[in-house]
Amino acid sequence: MLAVGILIMMVATNVIPSEDEKFHVPRWVVFVCGMLFVTPGMAELLPGGKRTARFAFSFMLACFGTIGGAVALLGDSAGFSGGIPFVSQGTNATIARWVFGGGALLCFLFAGLVLCGKGKMSGNPVKEAENEHE
Repeated sequence: MLAVGILIMMVATNVIPSEDEKFHVPRWVVFVCGMLFVTPGMAELLPGGKRTARFAFSFMLACFGTIGGAVALLGDSAGFSGGIPFVSQGTNATIARWVFGGGALLCFLFAGLVLCGKGKMSGNPVKEAENEHE
């Protein structure tokens, strides 16, 4: 995962040359997508146990929120497909923007909750179940 993320980030920063016409989003959004792959790979390599896992999970949720927010705010209306039948494309695009924006806000909320330590970060569920029966 780490190598895939680094590769995506290199494409986003144009270290690996790529044509701008092939990007339908700003390059920084692609860079954030690469960070989604790098984060769990780095979390596996770094010590810290639950603290590292909590930070990595929170960071990944923030990345998802950033991507959703970028789609909501910067996405081309023509890029939203599907939608509600018998409703205009403009209305469907507005609904899609609200859905993506709402999802982004939820991701940011959950990232904050995870980072603050709300909720339980479980370890190995099999071992925990075995310990309960002893």
